[in-house]
Amino acid sequence: MKTIKKPHQSTAHHFTYPDAVHVFHRADVKPEKPDGTVDIYVEHKVFASQEALDKGASQVDFASQVITVPASDLAAFNKLVQANIK
Repeated sequence: MKTIKKPHQSTAHHFTYPDAVHVFHRADVKPEKPDGTVDIYVEHKVFASQEALDKGASQVDFASQVITVPASDLAAFNKLVQANIK
């Protein structure tokens, strides 16, 4: 599980969480497109703060984004990861 602390502007709640913690919990890699790129869909849960996450509080929001990378970069990354798995 990867976490990143950064402010979060909730469009649903019209509120900014200045100490928000984003917990990345899913990524979906789509097939390569004709232009040689790959879309990676990343989903993450947003918690009000690290303290809230540590205490088991419910998420305050959900966010997702699409990252487009060259297929060759993704292949090189996957090869690097596989080479370092012990």
